[in-house]
Amino acid sequence: MTPCSDDPSTPAGFYKVRPKENLYRIALCKGENYENLARWNQLEDANQIKVGQLIRLTPPETPTQLAAVDAKPSPAEATKVDAVKPASSEVQFSWPYKGDILNKFNGSKNKGIDIAGQVGDPVFASARGKVVYVGNEVKGLGNLVIVKHNETYVTAYANNNAVLVQEGQQVSQGQAIAK
Repeated sequence: MTPCSDDPSTPAGFYKVRPKENLYRIALCKGENYENLARWNQLEDANQIKVGQLIRLTPPETPTQLAAVDAKPSPAEATKVDAVKPASSEVQFSWPYKGDILNKFNGSKNKGIDIAGQVGDPVFASARGKVVYVGNEVKGLGNLVIVKHNETYVTAYANNNAVLVQEGQQVSQGQAIAK
């Protein structure tokens, strides 16, 4: 099994921890903020997860109070609602930096594209989205910024000298997010 691939025996909305994984890596692979995963799983210390443990990937459902209602609305209450088209999962990406490609994505050894850069040059968001992680806790990636663009796509910008954004911040395509 590849890192962060789903175990078919794991219930939907959960992830089973495997050897050498941590909450930060799981969050990165699943495009979520590690602090959300910690909160949703009631983990006081994000480093204290165990092999085989099930990690909730979505917020737990909160109980709601139901009010008694008449199941048959009166004609005055009934209104026609037009169908809403779902948002497109298409994202148009741009290059985060104009530099030489050092290593291409290959799916096994290199999970991204390594671009040569100069210290202090800006790194730009490849597409608009929400910053879901800023930190240096993921071994080997230095100062890391992860942007979630939609339910399908995230981009990760690693080994930065300085970070210019904060977790939870919305960013625009082409906005400087790191140096």
